Amino acid sequence: MARRAEIVGGGFAGLAAACALARRGWQVRLHERADRLRTAGAGINVYENGLRVLEALGALEDTIRDGARAKLRETRDQDDRLLSIHHWNVRVYGVLRQRMIDALAESARRAGAVIIANSEGIAATPNGELQLANGEKLKADLVIAADGVNSRIRDGLGLVSQRRYLRDGCIRVLVPTKSAEEGLDHRTIEYWSGHRRFLFNPCSTTHLYFALSMPHDDVAGRSMPVNKALWTQSFPHLAGLIARI
Repeated sequence: MARRAEIVGGGFAGLAAACALARRGWQVRLHERADRLRTAGAGINVYENGLRVLEALGALEDTIRDGARAKLRETRDQDDRLLSIHHWNVRVYGVLRQRMIDALAESARRAGAVIIANSEGIAATPNGELQLANGEKLKADLVIAADGVNSRIRDGLGLVSQRRYLRDGCIRVLVPTKSAEEGLDHRTIEYWSGHRRFLFNPCSTTHLYFALSMPHDDVAGRSMPVNKALWTQSFPHLAGLIARI
């Protein structure tokens, strides 16, 4: 008799677990509290180790389809002067986060996993019982709490000893490319101006991924909507890119 897994959370971790278990013959149900699978953030770089995992899960081809392979990473200052350059000797792809979510979900379904939207797991017991928000209780051989960094389920089981919050934050945006060639620039470029960072990261022929990083106490820098005038002041030569946010 096949073993049963109940997974809470339809992000990268939950979907990867669903793929791995279903491909090994488990009966898998994944519960996502939202009405559909979607991801926070914008783009993401997937390195050689991550690409091998995606390949093992049957999701690599769909993930990197239309992705941007990075061949080098540059670090530059606020005046666009080159500070360092790193040539990648392994595969690195910039991809859309949603594309990777969709690829993992499709691979999980092909392997037999069932993905249920509008289904919220709220608690679990050490003996493998999952409680849903609608009052239903499900028995499983394995319950996986992949419901985010502030997991209600893991907290309820006392599995987290502490959380350490980092001092830096980041605003992530996707910007449409002006041409397919712009999205296939084989560089990721990290610009620094004091404590602020602007990351230029192609992730498909249709979108560029920008990450604007700053310390948490940089209130003006982290304000939303993005203070374009402020960021242009920090990175004058990027005025054209910042204007597209």
